Amino acid sequence: MASTLVPVLVVGLAVLASVLYGPVQHSLTVFGVFRSLNSTPVAQGDFVSIPDTVHCEDLHYYEPAHLFFTACEDSAATRGIWFPPLGIFTAPEKIAGGSLHVVDPEVSF
Repeated sequence: MASTLVPVLVVGLAVLASVLYGPVQHSLTVFGVFRSLNSTPVAQGDFVSIPDTVHCEDLHYYEPAHLFFTACEDSAATRGIWFPPLGIFTAPEKIAGGSLHVVDPEVSF
């Protein structure tokens, strides 16, 4: 009995490790464990800062006009109040500070 138990345990552990490797490795990468500090594929001098765009999200490209649209927070101080969204229930007056921005890549850069 002991001679058949060892191979079954080895195969079982191998299957368990292979099943868990993908999700665990992905989670560690998302949290930055395996990322290098130079993981951005863009050269350092190619970054452009656009004024008045604090904490922007949901960047959309409108191809017919060659424009980008994005939603931005107007103040860095209020960013932590509404995220996570539980702040909406405790202080709804503090979350009305964002704006939409239109970015023309030909002119803005």
